[in-house]
Amino acid sequence: VLWIFSSAKPLRTASNMFVVNLALCDFIMMLKSPVVIYNSFQHGFATGHSGCRVFGVMGTLSGIGASTTNACIAYDRYTTITRPFDGKITRTKAMVMIVFVWIYATPWMVLPTFEIWGRYVPEGYL
Repeated sequence: VLWIFSSAKPLRTASNMFVVNLALCDFIMMLKSPVVIYNSFQHGFATGHSGCRVFGVMGTLSGIGASTTNACIAYDRYTTITRPFDGKITRTKAMVMIVFVWIYATPWMVLPTFEIWGRYVPEGYL
């Protein structure tokens, strides 16, 4: 998705910028899948405390990023449906919304990383 949307010029619309951002969030989430599988077989966190933090950072960024990107997509669809003639989101507005997504996700990632507010702990395994 990332490659196709970025290489095909007709697909570079404001609405598709949200799809690319969502695909980026999903890609970050996918990168931690091997660690999840390994940890599940080992019944514990295999990479120690620092690995737990990296795992938490990736999960936080991708999870909050994906959920707020979905909210942006919903807003885009809402404005397109309710105002069909002037409801199109511009590329600039879409980019501002995407930057806001990452700015919004950053404190939720930074605060537990440095144990300012909460902390990342190993999750339970079956």
